[in-house]
Amino acid sequence: MKYRDATIHYNESAAYQAKFTGFFIGTLLFIATTCIAMATNPTKNCHCFKDRTYNQAKKFSSDSYILTTTTNSFISAWFDFEKKNIVMMKMKGGVKSDDLLIGLYLASLSRDHINTLMNLRKQGATWKTILSRTETKAKVKNDQILSSMLEGLGPRDGATQIIDLLLVRFFSVGQEQLASLHRRNLSAKEITLLLTLSAKSGIDVGTLADFARKQGLSYSEIAFNLGFQPSDMKKVITELKADATKGQ
Repeated sequence: MKYRDATIHYNESAAYQAKFTGFFIGTLLFIATTCIAMATNPTKNCHCFKDRTYNQAKKFSSDSYILTTTTNSFISAWFDFEKKNIVMMKMKGGVKSDDLLIGLYLASLSRDHINTLMNLRKQGATWKTILSRTETKAKVKNDQILSSMLEGLGPRDGATQIIDLLLVRFFSVGQEQLASLHRRNLSAKEITLLLTLSAKSGIDVGTLADFARKQGLSYSEIAFNLGFQPSDMKKVITELKADATKGQ
């Protein structure tokens, strides 16, 4: 009887050890898979800007941050929409930058709430479908950009036209000057930053672009040489908006 009990106890122990070993191996595989996924896409659903100040030893390390924070601050200032909400909607909500910009622009012309528009996009509605709704179509028919999107203009081109329009109005820049910046293959984020630094410093935007493209300076380095850290750009945009409001 004792022998049988010992055998049962042994079998139970062996089964437990096998189960534990399987669980341990499975856990290791899960951790390894997760680490690989994080390594291949470390910024997924995460606003992971580690470098937010200019570092002379790694002068390009904070460029992604200064370009993104300047653009987000600009959009926030124009639409009076909290910057933290822009970041959360992009990072946690998975909202695309083009969709958010189009949504904010549409919401400013209609009574649609931005969350309603983003939910419609998440449900698979195209912008053409959203703009075709009876309650929306009548309010945007006189807007050239949104009317073009009703006729089939894609979100990427629509968002580009919207940001260009906002830049022209905010910085009082001419269409030809803006076109010349586009011809230099500068992105919307780069143009937004350069116009911001130009407006604040008084230095011609083309000269600032040359610092980056011809002299090899990083964008954070250009800002630093003008007395700004990347993290200062929200304040800079706010001050520019305040100055523009005073001049009206």
